Amino acid sequence: MDQRSIRTKDKIRKKLLELLKTDNIESISITDICKDIGINRKTFYRYYKSANDILEELFNELIVDISKIRIEILVGSIGSLEGFFAYLNEFISRNLEYYQLLAQSKQYIIFINRIEQTFADKLTEIPTSSITFFASLDKITAYFLVSGIASLYARFIQEPQKYPLEYVSSTCVKICSKILNIER
Repeated sequence: MDQRSIRTKDKIRKKLLELLKTDNIESISITDICKDIGINRKTFYRYYKSANDILEELFNELIVDISKIRIEILVGSIGSLEGFFAYLNEFISRNLEYYQLLAQSKQYIIFINRIEQTFADKLTEIPTSSITFFASLDKITAYFLVSGIASLYARFIQEPQKYPLEYVSSTCVKICSKILNIER
């Protein structure tokens, strides 16, 4: 995809997230999205089928990144909780602008719930033969950890000055260490 197409898709995505601050996805028209960013509907439909299609794309990109985190754990590239949260910090920082726009939208809770579900499922797929800090994690513990982690990172996304990223990740390391009985 050429740079112009990438910039156009980025404008479309950001505009949708901006509109989601005040409206539900069902009440946002394609015309609403196109009008303010100076594109026509035909251009929009070149990239997306609907406004929901944009949210699905954002979610699917997150799923790919979550799967990468799982793979990094499995291959041993992330061998500690500190490494895991450093990787997570980099992942969140890379897409922070989108997350901050999404945090202001009416779709945020739905989005967070889908992320929590997916992340917990991916963590529990790590085989027990794997020698990692998340090996043989049961579903209940995984959901508990993931909902806490997601909640703390959501605080950072909503108020980064009040909850700095390093503070959030170090707090997560401490909590996870205790729950998973990892010596520090």
